Amino acid sequence: MGTALTVYSPAMAPTFLELARTPDGEDPLMFLDRFIFDLAAECSSRCRIDLLVSRGDYAEPSVNEFARAASANPAIEVEVHRGAYGKHGAVGRDFFAFLHELLAAEMGRAPAGGGSSRS
Repeated sequence: MGTALTVYSPAMAPTFLELARTPDGEDPLMFLDRFIFDLAAECSSRCRIDLLVSRGDYAEPSVNEFARAASANPAIEVEVHRGAYGKHGAVGRDFFAFLHELLAAEMGRAPAGGGSSRS
């Protein structure tokens, strides 16, 4: 996350890196790069993580890396959904359709409009 910040939002990077500075002097860039990986490793409650990514999107390697790391924790169920969601910033509409379908299935109801948004 820290490295991506410096590449994709260089104007905002100094502000966010300063916010991530820790009292022990750890490099804020490294802290942000490891942040979600560390949280996943420490998770003790059962949870499910669904990751949506488009094939070839710049985020796909990071999604795969995180899925592998999080899967090492027996409390976490991880599923990567690959589809034609568009670029990373355009996945919102597809995510909300996916979320609606997932929640409907969990509640034992068919999603409105039928059909599946999963790939």
